[in-house]
Formats: sequence, structure tokens, C-alpha cells
Amino acid sequence: MNTYISKFGVSLIALALVVAPTLAVAQGSLVTTITAPTNGANVTVNTAVDFTGSATGGDSTTYAFNWTWGDGYQTSGQDRSHTYTTTGAKTVTLRVTDLDGNTDTDTITINVVDGTTDVVISDIQVTNKTSNSATITWTTNIPSTSRVIYDTVSHSDISGEVAPNYGYANTTARDDSKVTSHSVTLSGLSASTQYFFRVLSSK
Repeated sequence: MNTYISKFGVSLIALALVVAPTLAVAQGSLVTTITAPTNGANVTVNTAVDFTGSATGGDSTTYAFNWTWGDGYQTSGQDRSHTYTTTGAKTVTLRVTDLDGNTDTDTITINVVDGTTDVVISDIQVTNKTSNSATITWTTNIPSTSRVIYDTVSHSDISGEVAPNYGYANTTARDDSKVTSHSVTLSGLSASTQYFFRVLSSK
């Protein structure tokens, strides 16, 4: 700041205004992700399904989430539940818009199956065998629970046996998570001993 005296005896003040340059903040591209369920998952008709989504990049001050369920309905919000009333493959799309108007989408396909369908077990495998443990894996046609019953004695006919173990001496705890790819580990087995087992799944 400089002060000058004019010929009229008036003090004049000269001010210098310094304008700071605008600070540019780099933003990454907006990326949208459907985090659950997984692509290709089976869900049951007339049962609420939980959907979750996330977004990164763009202007993260505000994200607007919009779901298109593939059955003619839409819903706004980040994490939502939706119930399908018809079976078949459904294309689910999550569209996210940031504060600057940038948009991005993610899409998955899910299979809506009839809840009255019987559980069909297939592809039973024994893996990770050690002297005292083994892992049993199998698949089911619809999401279902997991349990293994096992014994050192064969039980070829269990039609007259009583639940829950149907005559088998041992059982694992039932895993109530509804999945189509099952994996149960048997532990505490005796070395050099033959075991017989059955896998059990219920919807």
C-alpha cells in the first residue's frame, strides 16, 4: 500500500489487489458398481432380494442412485430391496449421477426361480484331504442350506431312518446361508479310516 499527497493536500491511497489463481482439483472418472447380489445369482420369486451399490470418482459430494429392476419397475436410493413376482432372467441396472451431472452405470443379470422347485444336488466332490480332515463340495439348482452327515459305517438305505441324521453317527452344523455352491469341511477324522457321507441341502 502506497500513500501519496496530492496538490490539494488530500491523501490518496493506492491499493494493489492480488487475485489468487483458481485451484483446480482433479477428479477421477465416475465408476458405478453393483456389489450384491453377484452377476448370475439365483433368487426366489416373491421373496425380497437385497441389492447394494457403490460409486467412486466424479464429484463425490452427492451421488444419486437409480435402480432399474428389469421387470418394469425403478427405485431410487443406494441400497434397496426388490421383490420379483415372475420368474426368468432379469437385467438389473444401477445408474449413478454425481453433482456435476456425470453418469455411469453397472448391469448384472439375475435368475428368478420358482420357490416351489425341489432342491437338486449335483457335482459332489471330496477335496483337500488330510490325515484328519476333508472338504466336501457340491452344487444345487437353487439357493439352499448346507450340511453333511457321515459315518464309518455305510448307510445305503435310509428310507426307514429318522431325521436329522438318518442313522449316521456324525453331522456338521447346518449352514443356513442359501447358496448354490456348497463347501463343508469335516474335521477330527481318524487317519487311515474309510468314511461314508451324504450331503443335505434344503431351500
